[in-house]
Amino acid sequence: MLVVTEEAYPLSYTEKGDNEVKGLATNFVKELLLKANIEYEIKILPWSRAYKMAVEHENVLIYSIAKTSARNEKFYWIGNILNLNYHLFSLSSRKHDIVPKVANNYKNNSIGVISDSASHQHLKYLNYSNLIPVQNTDQLFEILKKKRVDLLLGSMLGINYFVKRNQLSKDYFHRVHTFHNLEVKLYIAVSKKTDEKLVLRLKEAFDSLKDQDSFKQLSTLI
Repeated sequence: MLVVTEEAYPLSYTEKGDNEVKGLATNFVKELLLKANIEYEIKILPWSRAYKMAVEHENVLIYSIAKTSARNEKFYWIGNILNLNYHLFSLSSRKHDIVPKVANNYKNNSIGVISDSASHQHLKYLNYSNLIPVQNTDQLFEILKKKRVDLLLGSMLGINYFVKRNQLSKDYFHRVHTFHNLEVKLYIAVSKKTDEKLVLRLKEAFDSLKDQDSFKQLSTLI
């Protein structure tokens, strides 16, 4: 089985000079596939490419993917691993520069987003038009640091781990707005062209692993 994911520390990532895919979600996915007795290969790809492969090809597992009404019929959903809320962040050094013309309306600001992600689609639905899509979280933080965008759309999980990983001060980023209606439920899913016997094995394995440390580490991240 081909397993695809994106560069999204701490859930799934690689390190320089090392092609091994790591991360808390990755650890659980590996345990899941071992429990289901399924051979696999994991690849980190740009999110839009990983998503396209999972939609179009057979026997493809994708994680960590947000479950939405638009995606519901395109996949078999194996299980929910984590829920995240999303916010707009600026650099703390620019927090007094980012002032909306209308309270809590940042549609005139440039916003960095992960291309084709559920959160990206949500902002488009809300008629945000000044969106700058990038392929992964590293690029997202980079364009904010270089002031190519005013804001980025992200989760507290992503922000906190980026600060920790890069040894930045805790107040490096400033949260300017919270989307209270944007809770993203992250799942493990497989392509609709996947053998249903494999799907069943994965679902049974998922249910049997909910009490394991690798799953608990995910559920207690936030």
